[in-house]
Amino acid sequence: MRPNSFSVINRPGRIRISRRDLLRGFGALGVLGRLPVAARAQTSAWPPAPGTRASARTCIFINLLGAPSHVDTFDYKAGNAPARHNILTSNGITLNATIFPNLSKITGNLCLLRSMQSVEEAHPRGQWAVHTAHSSNPAVDAQTPHIGAVVASELPSAGKFPAFLALNGNAGQGAAFLGGAYGPTTTATSCGFPFFQHDFYGPSSQQRFDQKFELLQALDPSRASVPDPAFSDFEAFYDTARGMMYDPSIGNVFTCADTDVARYGNTEIGQALLVARQAVQARNGARFIHVLHQNWD
Repeated sequence: MRPNSFSVINRPGRIRISRRDLLRGFGALGVLGRLPVAARAQTSAWPPAPGTRASARTCIFINLLGAPSHVDTFDYKAGNAPARHNILTSNGITLNATIFPNLSKITGNLCLLRSMQSVEEAHPRGQWAVHTAHSSNPAVDAQTPHIGAVVASELPSAGKFPAFLALNGNAGQGAAFLGGAYGPTTTATSCGFPFFQHDFYGPSSQQRFDQKFELLQALDPSRASVPDPAFSDFEAFYDTARGMMYDPSIGNVFTCADTDVARYGNTEIGQALLVARQAVQARNGARFIHVLHQNWD
């Protein structure tokens, strides 16, 4: 072992440091703490961390379900692509322009993180880690919330949209112990979502809907005094859905112009991404938007 180096004990899925080296490290910290502030500044090679602006309002999480080769997509290796492919390097990012003809033109707006690792070797377990930031453990899986639910609990909706929105399919995991109020509102379709504003009765459609909703509340007195938390969560979800009905600001998010559909692609993933963008622009309460793309590979 080299002098003054830590001895690291490698174990599957974890890294451990011996107690002797840990105590030696604490001793060094103690000596550093006794140095004058100016001296400490001179010994540090790291610049001060920039302040966090905390300006982000919404996260769009695009879940490409599958496993495309990273050396063909976002971690290009020299000599890997066929000779007929066009390899471009711009703003320090190298992409295969034959595979990504449009993405390769906006590398100045991209940030690629190539340091991520995973110990999972199966798609379901990998998906679990992606959704929850935890490895799957049968003992606690049922109470492990989706990261979108965590965001929703920390940044509740300030508008009529639910904080956690899942487009194009199920997000994979709910709110668990956080409670149903922070669970995902899931849609299987995107553009032209038909359930927010139906026209079954012509001009009187909204009035008829309101009358039937009031009748439901009158016939179900248990809604006034919920018997358990699960029922309360369902009632809160029901009220959220009711508040989205016949609201132009909600309906406009799911209304897609033909020109935009042509740009994004008239596909399930294209329409879902378009709606996700419009939900962010609406600033109507959405905090975490999960967009699912099946069979990416």
